[in-house]
Parts: sequence; C-alpha cells; structure tokens
Amino acid sequence: KWPEDVNLFHRQSEIYRRKGDIKRWLVILKRAEKLEPENAATHLNLSMAYNQNGDASLAMNHVIEAIKINPAMTAAHLQMGRLHILNDDIPEAATSLDKAFELGVEDPNERLQYAHVLMRARRPADAQSEAMLVTQVAPTNALGWCVLAESLYVQFKRDEAMKALTDGLAILPRNKTILMMRQKFEAFEKTQE
Repeated sequence: KWPEDVNLFHRQSEIYRRKGDIKRWLVILKRAEKLEPENAATHLNLSMAYNQNGDASLAMNHVIEAIKINPAMTAAHLQMGRLHILNDDIPEAATSLDKAFELGVEDPNERLQYAHVLMRARRPADAQSEAMLVTQVAPTNALGWCVLAESLYVQFKRDEAMKALTDGLAILPRNKTILMMRQKFEAFEKTQE
C-alpha cells in the first residue's frame, strides 16, 4: 500500500541483516536515507551495516549523523562507543558509553562491556560501580564477578577483590573463569613476595 515508506525499508533491511546479506541490507537503507535523509534510525542502521561491511569510516560518519539528528538516541551512543573500541580509542569509547548509560541502558551485557572499557580507560572506581550492578542484576554472570574483582584489585583492595571472587563462586561453584581469576591474583602476589 505504501511501498515508499521509511519504516517499511527499516523492516526489509532487518530481514536482510538477519539473513547476512549485507549488500541488500545496505541497498535498502540507502533507499530509506534518500527518502528521509534526517532519520536518525536510518543513519544508525547504516552505521551498523557499514561496520559489518568493514567500512569503519562510513560507519563512524553515519553514527555521528544519527547523534546529530537525535542526541538522546541511546543506541547511537552505544554504537559510537563500539566503533571507538574497534579503533582502540578507549578514552573516546568511555566518553560515548558514559553518554549512553546516562541516557539509560539496562542490559547487563552492555553494562559489563562498559565496566571493561572503564577499566581500560583507567577508571577502576567507575568500573567497580558498574560491575557491582551487573552482579546484583545478573549474579550468574561469571564475568561480572571477575570484572568486579579486578576493579577492586587494581585499587589495592585485595581482600574485597578476593571476597568478590568467593561470592561469585558461592553462586557459581567451580566456575573456571572465576577460579582462573583467583589463580591469577594469587600468582601475581607470589611474584611480589
């Protein structure tokens, strides 16, 4: 009935994305952009498609455009953070993710990635806060316990770090990831003696 509709193009493009047909995904999104050049969702989707296609420059250009059109678009700030991570620009990634989480992101996996980026950006106290939220919301996420412990450990809170690992093991007995983190700390301490 309305073949030239941006929302329809978005739905069609999603089908091609799920099928792994990046070429058609891009073709449909470019049609949506021609029809409505000031659509933030189109630019965000183009950013993701170009990123999948290996074109980081165009991916960045489109996410910048999405944020310019709609500065409150949380998903665009997350995408910007991901692109900065891929470019190994961790301080910029942290800044973009700060904005996304300020706007409101609830997904524990996104929060865990954020905590990890904060660690790499040398913001362990912030990483600790985010990892603690992950362990409260998703206590069976072993990486949450490990990031929490690591963020405490780098702040010279050794006992708290070990307690975090013990708490994680109480929920996830014999979890290999948590046990490896504990062994890593113990091995480091032996080298310091």
